[in-house]
Amino acid sequence: MALAKVESLVSELRLAFRILAKRPWLSLATVLTLGLGIGANTAIFSVVNSILLRPLPFEDLDRLVQVQRAFQGYPTPNVAARQYVYWETHARSFESLAAYSWQPIGVTLTGDARPERLEGYLVMNSFFEVFGARTEIGRVFADAEDQPGGPLAVVLSHNLWTRRFGADENILGERLRLNGLVYTVVGVMSPEFRYPVTADLWMALQLDRQTEDRLASLTVSGKLREGVSPEMAQEALQPFEQEYLELYGDPNRQETVAVQPLTTHLYGVLRPHLLMLAGSAAFVLLITCANVAHLQLARFDARRRELGARLALGASPSSLLSLLVIESLPLSLLGGVVGLLLCGLLFRPLLAVLPDGIQRFHEVEVDLTVLGFALVTTLVVGVATALIPALANRRAALGTGLHKGGTRGGSRRGQSRWGLALVASEVALTVLSMVGAALLVQNYRSLSQTDPGIEIREVLTAQVALSPSVYDTSSSWQRVSQNLVPALEALPGVRNAVAAAYLPMQDGPPMSFTIPGRDPEEPGGFGVGQFLGVTPGYFELLGIELRRGRTFEDRDRDSETGAVIINQELAGQLWPDEDPVGQNVILGPPVFPTLGDPRPRQIVGVVGDVHEDGYQFSPPPMIYVPLAQVPGPFTTRLIAIRPLGLMLETEVPPLTLTRQVQEEVWAFDGDLPVFSFISLEELLAGNLGPDVALMRLVGLFAALAAVLAAIGIYGVLAYQVSQRTREIGIRMATGADRLRIIRWIYGRGMSAVGIGLLVGLVAAGLLVRLIAGYVVIDPLDPMSFGVVPLLLALLGSIAISLPAYRASLVQPSLALHSE
Repeated sequence: MALAKVESLVSELRLAFRILAKRPWLSLATVLTLGLGIGANTAIFSVVNSILLRPLPFEDLDRLVQVQRAFQGYPTPNVAARQYVYWETHARSFESLAAYSWQPIGVTLTGDARPERLEGYLVMNSFFEVFGARTEIGRVFADAEDQPGGPLAVVLSHNLWTRRFGADENILGERLRLNGLVYTVVGVMSPEFRYPVTADLWMALQLDRQTEDRLASLTVSGKLREGVSPEMAQEALQPFEQEYLELYGDPNRQETVAVQPLTTHLYGVLRPHLLMLAGSAAFVLLITCANVAHLQLARFDARRRELGARLALGASPSSLLSLLVIESLPLSLLGGVVGLLLCGLLFRPLLAVLPDGIQRFHEVEVDLTVLGFALVTTLVVGVATALIPALANRRAALGTGLHKGGTRGGSRRGQSRWGLALVASEVALTVLSMVGAALLVQNYRSLSQTDPGIEIREVLTAQVALSPSVYDTSSSWQRVSQNLVPALEALPGVRNAVAAAYLPMQDGPPMSFTIPGRDPEEPGGFGVGQFLGVTPGYFELLGIELRRGRTFEDRDRDSETGAVIINQELAGQLWPDEDPVGQNVILGPPVFPTLGDPRPRQIVGVVGDVHEDGYQFSPPPMIYVPLAQVPGPFTTRLIAIRPLGLMLETEVPPLTLTRQVQEEVWAFDGDLPVFSFISLEELLAGNLGPDVALMRLVGLFAALAAVLAAIGIYGVLAYQVSQRTREIGIRMATGADRLRIIRWIYGRGMSAVGIGLLVGLVAAGLLVRLIAGYVVIDPLDPMSFGVVPLLLALLGSIAISLPAYRASLVQPSLALHSE
């Protein structure tokens, strides 16, 4: 019995392939169309599967959380050392808690080869316990190595161990010179452990629990106790957060504590992007299914007599339905194969949408889960596209298909209604896709037209990793300002050269200050802004507008009286009705008293605002000081957080000077890694990289949807004209002229398009509210909701015109004898 069923199935599949071979071009077009839809969806699923669905390789993942500060409900991961110590003392809901550096620490590895820039993290020894990390060889930090003043120890990542040291197991006990200090290698992590994903190595944090450090430079992860939810832990910790603010901070800051699942912390920002891509690809697939369903509808009608004969000879309706499904599978299976091939081509554009440094970013691949998704999608498409024509004809008695007349007219009316319903659904789906793409285009245009506050010029930028153990005083910055920068400026083809503690749009550290004569406890009594040390000529080279006063000069390099420049945003906050130039400030207090210095500094100028946090955000308040006057206690922090930025205005293409700049930096200090050479234009454009990639992909899917919808509209109307030739002939024979026939066909098609537009616009109005927080324009943008319907109406009109014109050419005499 089973063998007979298999033989029957094989026989039906052979018949299906023979039927497809009779119309090779139609079959090829169908396979390619299905391949586009299945390929786009499979590619996006591969990213979602690798990043969001596949469990992270951590023990007890469901108990891992990120403990953060929150402002008005928005969590921020950076935490002060003093704050962590207070949390640790009162954290009863956690099995273990660990602090580690919020951002990677720039580490310079020196030795026999050229110096190499690595990314390291300062971690507590409990860090590995929280994540259940295991070593490949060696061990993690001992308690003594994590105490202030303890031995300097380092744990290497598996990648660094194999790449730089050839997986040498004798590496344990070796001494490495990192940032000018000698560290002992105590372990190598297993290849599965890559957290944070960019880490090349981990060094002991050696946290002093008596610290008064309130610079938010750490991040905190924890493992909850059994039976404790993140919400319960947050509620239990909140009273102690308020106590901390009253003791050490500003109790009026409306700051709360937030305990988030680790997966939410890592990937929450990606969900809107991936959901938008998945939605766009799903619309393409649904429109593809609608088009293929209509082709199946036509094939069903052409085979009505054959199917009727099968029914008359004893076949059951369910067996005929199975036959239709089996015959549709070869097309969908071939489409699935094409889709998998296209899936590989879409990987790189898809990954460009994701921000750098995402956990598991490099693990995106086509694995068994992805293949399973592609197979299931293929089978569902095959079954769905076979069921639609069967449902469309469920009222037609197949047996009457043996007769020439029968219920054919009623069947055709039913097919006509189904065809027009498919047209309306395709148009509605296309509206959704195109409105989303139009909003992203408008969003990108709005962002790209935002004045960054910097003029785009021929400027080469580079980064230099300074060693905290060597460049740890203000005099070190003076060497850079007085020796390195003039040497770079003297290079042939260079007009001007400057250095800065970090490059534009790189999210610098904060610095607070008090204003002599004002009460720091009162509003306006102190200020906080992003802190940046720069050399003279910085504002001129970047074209940052001087609003008041002056910019830095050579005399500010070693002036005993400190100089400060602020931006217009900070000036408006603290001196809205007066000129801040000439005012004195004291850097450090009240938030960072140990990182500033006690001498008053004079504000010598006010400059225009720069979108340092990115085009999507308002310009932050900024505090600029001469690089040589960066407070000593803050110098090490700056070097650890960001590499030194170099900017050279050139008379030649910027990237042609890369080698000369490297040699000049190595002549200044042969142990300094120089990297990330890029033009200023590319640096600023990179801030919009994920937005551009998302816009292009969603736009591509929207364009595909529109083309497929136009093909579908044309196909449905052309088929209906061919099937209603007799009716058209009768209408013309009874007095209808060609114009009336055109209007009749045109009206039928446009009514379906109009219904689709209406449904699509209503659905789009509901769905775009979901992305309201991710675009800088009104989600109900009139351009998007006005132009898209007009374009689709025009596209539909063009698609309908040719079938309508062909209908008007029908000869009444021939039509009356067509059946």
